[in-house]
Amino acid sequence: MESKNMLITLVVLTVLVNFVNYIDKDESKTIQKIDVLKKRLADEKLLLQSKTTQGVIDNRKFFFDSKEDNNRLLGAFQNEINAMALKSGFKITNTTWGEPTTNETLKLTTIPLKLNATSTPHYFAQFLKAIQSMDKIVKVDTLTMSKSRNEMSYQLYLYGYKRVASD
Repeated sequence: MESKNMLITLVVLTVLVNFVNYIDKDESKTIQKIDVLKKRLADEKLLLQSKTTQGVIDNRKFFFDSKEDNNRLLGAFQNEINAMALKSGFKITNTTWGEPTTNETLKLTTIPLKLNATSTPHYFAQFLKAIQSMDKIVKVDTLTMSKSRNEMSYQLYLYGYKRVASD
């Protein structure tokens, strides 16, 4: 009987140790989350004040400079993404530029980048958070992942946007 109680106690302790998430007491993460939420709330208030999505689309801070050459923008976009990857620990192994395309109805030019990278999922999550917190609108598209030994390999497409200059 005593060994049965001991066995039940060990099973309960094992479940508690392995499957219960501990409370993270790191306050710096909480402060960062609050700052991000404040920024998003301010952006949403800005959206509501403009009352139309056209006002948001016309807001120049969300787009790359319309007077800048597409090749220079690709280089600047690549440098910005590389800096974010370096800061977050995400290892970019190869970057390929795509051909910028213009959508005349939306008056937007798409600035495409293709990234190949290797990293752990933790660093990939930090990299995505850095992209989400950018001032510019950046679309993450077509993510492909594969696993090798200790790291994941990623292939993803990023799209930045610039307004077509109105002459």
